[in-house]
Amino acid sequence: MMADPGLTDISRAIEMDRVLGDRGAIIANLMSPIDCRDMLRQADFLMLYYDDREASREIVRIGGKACLAETRAFLDGVCD
Repeated sequence: MMADPGLTDISRAIEMDRVLGDRGAIIANLMSPIDCRDMLRQADFLMLYYDDREASREIVRIGGKACLAETRAFLDGVCD
């Protein structure tokens, strides 16, 4: 369940940046801190905060780390 920054594929963004040059901008669609919710049905994920607050916080913490790793990979690899 832990985020693996090595799995973040930014090759298409790098190629688009090269093609666009100064004529355009890339808009990134990065993960949100709650994208790890996919391991649960939506209703269960929403109720988890009330049923098991620590587990809910752990999922959001892990999702936050994944979000930061993806953002860091994009900023380091694509943005000037």
